[in-house]
Amino acid sequence: MSVKLMTYVFDHVHREDSTEKLLLLCLADQASEESGECWPSVSTLARRVNRTTRQVRRILSKFETEGLISRTPRVRPASGSQTSNVITLCWSVDEDNRVVERRIVGE
Repeated sequence: MSVKLMTYVFDHVHREDSTEKLLLLCLADQASEESGECWPSVSTLARRVNRTTRQVRRILSKFETEGLISRTPRVRPASGSQTSNVITLCWSVDEDNRVVERRIVGE
């Protein structure tokens, strides 16, 4: 859980759709402060924001297009089946709640 990331979302991220802001808060809540990574299931996120899994997938795709997050597929070693994606927040904040880094995934 990252209180810094959550505080940044509360104070500085403005979304017209309140579900989008709530979803960003859920991701920040579960993200590592150091790496910005989390791996919640879509069904968990849907339950937390009171939306369908399809709606959550649509919003996550929108966030990815906007450069707010990146998603990396994960697979189970034994079966090769897909499990939850690693979601990386593409920004971080310092102790004064300022954006200090924009993570570029793949570099």
